[in-house]
Amino acid sequence: MIILFKLLAYVRSLDDYETAKLTSKFRKFKFPVREFLKFVNPGRTVNHRHLKQATEFFNYLKHNIVFNFLSDQSYRMLVTIPEASANKIKNKWIAEVWVADQIFDYFKPFLFTDHFKQKSMTMDEFLILFQIIQNFSIANLRKEFDIPKFLNSYPFQLNGTRKKKIKDWFIHYIKMLHQEGKIEEQVVFPLLSESNSKQLIKISDLNSEHLIKPFIIFEVIEVNFTKNIYT
Repeated sequence: MIILFKLLAYVRSLDDYETAKLTSKFRKFKFPVREFLKFVNPGRTVNHRHLKQATEFFNYLKHNIVFNFLSDQSYRMLVTIPEASANKIKNKWIAEVWVADQIFDYFKPFLFTDHFKQKSMTMDEFLILFQIIQNFSIANLRKEFDIPKFLNSYPFQLNGTRKKKIKDWFIHYIKMLHQEGKIEEQVVFPLLSESNSKQLIKISDLNSEHLIKPFIIFEVIEVNFTKNIYT
């Protein structure tokens, strides 16, 4: 799945594409597979095996991939790749990919675009980024996180040191989202007690000990006000 995010990050960086109207508007990108691999793994020499794996990936995409892991039905149907292929033209592998035009206004897969460009990523880091993207892929501005539940979903037992590191990664990305102006300043910890129904903590004060309880963050609404020409 990570290579699919990297593909979205790559085509988003391209200026050369065609547009066409199918059931909705799509963009068609055409590019050398080798250039995509250099983007995915900067600094690594591209060999025949890498090219073979990449062409298999592009040919797999033609099965009309829909992001079924996303929570909201309307978001799922938006993020679709109806056609993709890789063919050898004059001894060079060329990929052709159709991507829904609206995806380029779709915030969620690009929350951490730069991180999906990097050469390597640990399993923990990818799962954390993936969890955040899943939680942000709903129309509701309220984003709920349950880190204990997330840790228990691992297929193997985690030791205390690794759990602490995962929590620290969550906090790192939450603070990054706040610094970029994408989420509100406070984290809400809903409590069961009616006399104290919630606890508010500033993101700057958040630490791993807080993450023993579920919490909520809120996406920032971007509102642009048109200047009144009569003032």
